[in-house]
Amino acid sequence: MTANPSDEVARQIAALPADPGRPLIISDADEVIADFMGGFEPYMQRQGFYFDWASYQLNENIRHQSDDMAADVDEVRGLISGFYVACIDTLAAVDGAAEALGALAGRARIVVLSNQPFEHRARRMRWLERLGIGFPLVVNAGPKGPAVRMLCQGVKAPAYFLDDSPQHHKSVAAEASHVQRIHFVANPGLAPLIKTAPDCHQRVASWAEARAAIEADLAARGY
Repeated sequence: MTANPSDEVARQIAALPADPGRPLIISDADEVIADFMGGFEPYMQRQGFYFDWASYQLNENIRHQSDDMAADVDEVRGLISGFYVACIDTLAAVDGAAEALGALAGRARIVVLSNQPFEHRARRMRWLERLGIGFPLVVNAGPKGPAVRMLCQGVKAPAYFLDDSPQHHKSVAAEASHVQRIHFVANPGLAPLIKTAPDCHQRVASWAEARAAIEADLAARGY
């Protein structure tokens, strides 16, 4: 059973220019374009926490420096919220992201699909522009499958989805199975902690590898 994106997400997507004959690349932001953990780890340390690096999940791995106890759900939520307020437009870009996306933009339309607080959308858009990654940004909440399905409506060319979360690959597989799903975890500390998403088509370890994979597939399909 398919689900619909929220009214806000649908509004953002409807405002995007359509180009049905052009390939579409849909990329996550945090841990794909933005070095999320590279900024979040020092931020949480300044707040009296540390990351245990025992698994990929934030819950259970964020711990109090004072007693090593795991932060509770509300504390984790508060840390992430505070981090976005303080740092969403100061993060470093993942190595090679700007170069790869800039090259791919010559052959495909690119949309950034990010789960983040909507109120920070304008700041993140300016951040992307400063980095030379000024592609349209759609801010989502929850599973990404419905948004990807709507983004791909009417597209007659190949479509690609890059994300670090297996749950989002699962959602896209259910809602838009024709989309080529590429699993990419940019942070070298997080990448070994997560198995390849069962619902992806392939996993890559860098933007150079992602670019090569997409370009090869486009060429094979005559684009």
